[in-house]
Amino acid sequence: MPTAVAAATALTAFLYPLTTAHAEAPPSQSQLTRKPIYDDLPLDSTAPTLPSTSKPSQTPAESYRPTPTDRLAVQIGHARMALYHQAVRGEKAVDNALTQTLRLEHSFTSTVRSLAPPRESGEKILPGALYVLVASMAGSIIT
Repeated sequence: MPTAVAAATALTAFLYPLTTAHAEAPPSQSQLTRKPIYDDLPLDSTAPTLPSTSKPSQTPAESYRPTPTDRLAVQIGHARMALYHQAVRGEKAVDNALTQTLRLEHSFTSTVRSLAPPRESGEKILPGALYVLVASMAGSIIT
């Protein structure tokens, strides 16, 4: 037992930091090594601007020619829409298949339920077996 305490004490002394870790550097170090992200001098908005040396402005219809990137973007748009329509068709097909499956299960359940005699009659044909079968099928619908 005393060796465990001594080992724990030695481990704590070994892992205990000798210097304090700060979330930010002390101000004296950060001022010397960091460059400012904003200019200290304000912009002079009264300085004259140079005139534009470009050609006279053309109308947008004359100057616009689709670039290969624009054409590629259009083709990607068409492909995405086609993929979306296929996904919608697939979703509708799955919905229809599930609807048909549930209809078939309901039909089977109601057929089996109609085979069971009413409770008032007191008739004992397979006592309880049909009720267990109907209940197990109803449980598969719920879960």
